[in-house]
This record gives sequence, C-alpha cells and structure tokens, in this order.
Amino acid sequence: MGYIYKNIAANIATEILPLHTIDIFTSISLCNKGTDCSVDVYVCKILEDAGANLRAQGILDKKEEVYFLYQTVVKQYTTLILYPSDFGFDNSSYSLYVKGTQAVDIIVNATPSTTEAVKTEWVDTAIDTRESSIQYDSSSSSGGSGGGGGGGY
Repeated sequence: MGYIYKNIAANIATEILPLHTIDIFTSISLCNKGTDCSVDVYVCKILEDAGANLRAQGILDKKEEVYFLYQTVVKQYTTLILYPSDFGFDNSSYSLYVKGTQAVDIIVNATPSTTEAVKTEWVDTAIDTRESSIQYDSSSSSGGSGGGGGGGY
C-alpha cells in the first residue's frame, strides 16, 4: 500500500490516476485549504483516439466520461474522503480525473498496479493527517499518480 499526493489548480481538470496506475484504492481524500469550492470527480475512457494531427485541427478524441461527484460543494478547510464503497472503477480501462473551482489537494491511498512500472512515484509510508502535523506548501503541483478501485466502471 502506498499513497499519491497531487495539488490541482483551480478550474483545470487534472488526471489523478492515469491508466494502469493502481490495482485497488482504499481511500481518496480531497482537501480544501481555501474558500468553499465545487468539485467534480469522474472517470474517462478514450473510445477513439483522434491522433495528434486531427487534435491540432480541433478534432477531439471520442471519449466516455462517468461522473461520481458533479459540482459537489466542499466547505473551506474540510476534507472529503471517498472509499471504494462510494464508487469503484477499473483503472485498466478508465483514468480518474478531479476538477475544483479552487485549488484542491488530492491524496490517494492505493495498491500500485502490477502491470505498469509507475511504482517509482509511490511513497510507501503512513501519512499523519492530524491538523497539527500538516504543513501547507504553496508550490503549484507535486508529482505522482495512482489509485483505483473495485467494481463499477
């Protein structure tokens, strides 16, 4: 078990778990350090790749998006924790995305995929989530990718 941390910028859909990053997840935390914001959590599957030449002409990939949370309000200085019982998806077919109206910290606790060599980005340690132990970093983004869970999509 390991974790992935990402800080996503406001109003930008960010891929949190690319394909084949995880086998299962135990939790996904969305931490709002600022004012109230709305968040979207969804998975995306590319059905037909348009290719670089067509994308340059404005023709986009055909894709399927399934929203688990859509414009869900997360109050300031609170953390929304999602578990596999809340939703599940197959990370071998779907990538996980998060978008917020404010910057949001994402922490995914998961088992790395056995089919992809992404494990170098994982940290295998416990996270102390007590408020007194949290130190906020104003830098834009941290690396990492991973997470994915049970049934569903």
